[in-house]
Amino acid sequence: MSYLSLEQHIVDRLTAVPGLVVRTTADTSEVALKALGLKPTAVVAFISSDVVESKSRAILSDQTWSVYYVRRGAVSERDAVDGEHLEAIIRALHGWTPDEYEYSPMRLQNVATDYRDNAREYFVTLKSQTTMRL
Repeated sequence: MSYLSLEQHIVDRLTAVPGLVVRTTADTSEVALKALGLKPTAVVAFISSDVVESKSRAILSDQTWSVYYVRRGAVSERDAVDGEHLEAIIRALHGWTPDEYEYSPMRLQNVATDYRDNAREYFVTLKSQTTMRL
């Protein structure tokens, strides 16, 4: 297990959402997102980690992850599709944890939105605790 191993598990989990293209920050750029056009896209990103408890042999941290969701197109089309995808993302991740690793179930923190370049963008933020053994 690496410190950021939850990222690939989140990506794998979200690829089961029908009609959603899933990427990581490592394989995504603004140019790549624009090239996807109208395809609903989710980009998984590690945001931060807060130390909850630190001992000589282990560190308990609260990791914050974001799923950046974007789709370009007409507002009337976006609202219905985006709502379905946002709900599917939340249902797939809130309360879920990959069983074989030391992560607590993911907890939804908030959903924020922004609008630019004829695209509505959403940021679904979740947290999960993990223990790093030293």
